[in-house]
Formats: sequence, structure tokens, C-alpha cells
Amino acid sequence: MKTKAELLTAVDQIPTFEFKEVALAPVGSMSPSKSGGDTWTQVPVAEARAITEEGKNRPLTFVSGRYQLIQFKPAFEQIITEHSDCSGNLYYNEGFAVLDTFPQGEDYLLPNGQQIGISAYNSVNKTSALIIRFSVTDGGRVFTLPKNISSYYRAHVGQAAEQQKEYIQMLGRIKDMWITAVNDMSKTPITIDNWDTYAKQLTTNPRIMKAIKLEVAAGSNYNLWSLAMRIYDEMQKGFAKSDIHKRKRIDSFIESLTVWGTIFKIGGN
Repeated sequence: MKTKAELLTAVDQIPTFEFKEVALAPVGSMSPSKSGGDTWTQVPVAEARAITEEGKNRPLTFVSGRYQLIQFKPAFEQIITEHSDCSGNLYYNEGFAVLDTFPQGEDYLLPNGQQIGISAYNSVNKTSALIIRFSVTDGGRVFTLPKNISSYYRAHVGQAAEQQKEYIQMLGRIKDMWITAVNDMSKTPITIDNWDTYAKQLTTNPRIMKAIKLEVAAGSNYNLWSLAMRIYDEMQKGFAKSDIHKRKRIDSFIESLTVWGTIFKIGGN
């Protein structure tokens, strides 16, 4: 993981975004095969704008004229500087980013050596507003709690640090819940007889599940928690277009863990 200083440096390298005006033209009218004498009609679209990285023309998304663009840098910098010291990860790809921050201190440690922190998701393409969620790190793995079962906030850029403080106040409750869930999962054995009950509900690569099923059939010992960690590790080693794409896949897998009924029942907004 990156240090606090390294996180701030990485955030500073995220592109700045800008609006571009949008216009329409007939399909094929701008083809290189057109001669210089051909003309085409440009039709402005007043109610729409494109968002691009600053200085580039490739649209990341199209939005209405009223859309409020939140730049990543000030939002993420507020979250990082809220802590006296922290470590974490930053992932960015084409207008979507995830920032993991794990503050230092006894308040954030779990008895088994795991550490609780906060993950912030932001995008300019409207797939995610600025959302802050709880995460737990375990041996380099980052388990981000699904937003539908844990409290989360859609934060405006000026409110990110303030709402993060509310999260910190909930840490005791989250820690107790996480310890209970992991203990319950660790006490639930996985056998070839109950394999289908759990495996069919998981969002992951069928190839991974097939390989682990063969191990279980051969007598390898797994429980729900060790199975979850094994699947995570296999997904982490797999190919993905970018680190962001891999993170999204892992988040989907973690979200599918909730169908077991042993993870996190927390009220929230």
C-alpha cells in the first residue's frame, strides 16, 4: 500500500476534467474518404455536454447542461488529509476512481490483525456519485462492504471530510459486526455435499469455482471464510483490462457474499 504522502502524490496525478460542447453530424459525413468539396451540417445540442480529460477530446460521458462536475483531486485530498497518518490504494481509469484509506491507530485495528478503513468511489461518467464505504484490509486483501448493507453517504466535495467523521464514530459498531461475521463464517465448513448451496450464489469466474470444487471433492478443508479468501486471491491473480476493472469484479464478488446471511446487517442511509 502507499503511504499518506504517496497517496497525495497519486491523487495529484489524476487528470482534471472539463466540459465540451456537443454537436451532431450525419453518419459518415466526416469520413476521410470525403473530398474537400463535400459539406456536412453541424447541429449543436444545447442541452447536452461532453466530459473529457483536460486537453483531450475523447468523451468519457455525456451529461445535461445542469450537471455539476466534481473534480477528483479536492474530494480525495480532503479524505486523505483528514487523517494524521494513513496508508492506502488509489485506482483510476477513464473517469472512474477508487481511493482506499486505512488510518493508523488502535481505533482502526481488529484483534486478528485486520484493519478497518474507508473507500471512496467517484466518477465523472455518473456510474458512481462520490460514495464513501467501509473497508477491511486483511493480508493485502481489501474487503469493501456493499453499500446496500452498510451505511454510506453520497458526499458533495465540501462535505466529504465532515461525513467521514460520522463514519469514524460508527467504527466500534462496524468492528464488532465484522468480527462476528468472520467468526460465523469460519465455523461453517464447506463440503462437497453443501458446495452447490454456497457456490451457485457467488459472482466470480466459473473456472475458479471449478478448480476449488475439485479440491473440496479431494478432501481439502475449507470453511466459508477461507473459501472467500481463496476466491479473492484467485481473482486478484486473474487478468483484467485495468486495476479498476479488477476492483469492480472483486467488489461484485464481495457483494455476493451477503447472500449467505452471515454478513453485516447495518442500518443506514
